[in-house]
Amino acid sequence: MLHQSAIECKSLTERTLTGLSNLDNIQTGDIRLTLVACPAWERLTPHPALLVLAPVLRSTGAVVTVYDLNVKFWQGMPGHQHLWLDDKSYLWNNESEVEQLFTCYPEIIEKYKIQILESCPHLVLFSINSGSRLFTRRFAELLRLETGVPFVAGGPDCFRSENYDWHVKSGVYQAVCPSEGDLAVTGLVAAFRDFRRLPAELPGFTIIEDGVVHDNGDPERPKHLDDLPFVTLNDFDLSEYYLPNRLNLMLSRGCINRCSFCSESPNFGFFRTHSAEWMIDQLKLVLPRLAETGISPHINFNDSLINGNMKVLEELCNRICSEGLSFTWGGMAYIRQEMTLDFLSMMRQAGCVEICW
Repeated sequence: MLHQSAIECKSLTERTLTGLSNLDNIQTGDIRLTLVACPAWERLTPHPALLVLAPVLRSTGAVVTVYDLNVKFWQGMPGHQHLWLDDKSYLWNNESEVEQLFTCYPEIIEKYKIQILESCPHLVLFSINSGSRLFTRRFAELLRLETGVPFVAGGPDCFRSENYDWHVKSGVYQAVCPSEGDLAVTGLVAAFRDFRRLPAELPGFTIIEDGVVHDNGDPERPKHLDDLPFVTLNDFDLSEYYLPNRLNLMLSRGCINRCSFCSESPNFGFFRTHSAEWMIDQLKLVLPRLAETGISPHINFNDSLINGNMKVLEELCNRICSEGLSFTWGGMAYIRQEMTLDFLSMMRQAGCVEICW
């Protein structure tokens, strides 16, 4: 049984979808967005897509509510927490295993379904990876029974080189973003403000309208990463995570190589990097909050490779030392001649403690 406020919310969202006259004057600041990440993802740190997208969406003036349901459902499903272990990750692609979670834990599922409905969103945006594909669709199907607002699917599993077609044909999403959505979502908010719906020709999205698929191409990728807003931790209770002193950030996107076995280039196109100056400002913003946990902060640079631009990496190391920032960090790197013993020693002095080659 839905709470009365959720029933009222359903009525509001249905009016929003059909664009009735009482919403003709909707302004950007009136738009309410709900950003959701479902299981499964590692529960060590806040979900990286939520970290990146929430400030982008807020830059449009919209009101954004964030749900890291990955960690919430881990807490609320004690008899199945083993599914979050690395060696059990394949089970998230088994429909019967996923359905069992909905059968065994209806209370926790209902709790967050109600919370999302009571936030009265005009749009619900799901960030989806390969492990969350089935769970997200099932959860979205339950939400769909109670609200008519558009559902937007994005994230790496929606990329064309991954499972784009599956999401388009799933029957639950009204829009699918087939690549990096940082710039496209600002257009999505603007279009919804103007039309009170998602227009069929919305650039950077595939729109599914009355069973007709409108493929509007890939979104424009951010060329200058420094133009993106800084990540904050305001949406997250770090005590809920297994490693509350850790955070995933990205120094760069894409890769300088074109290996035939890897999806990085098809997914992210060309290589781009933040400047060292931007990253130092970002670190200064999050490190104090991580330090509040009482454990020395650690940053995992979640790039395909942290040494795609050696000049930036060198400058970052020098700035970390000159600014006196105290934290450890690591990431993945490409084996290249410039990674000399002296360079590695400089990285270690700047706090680097782990490199995956």
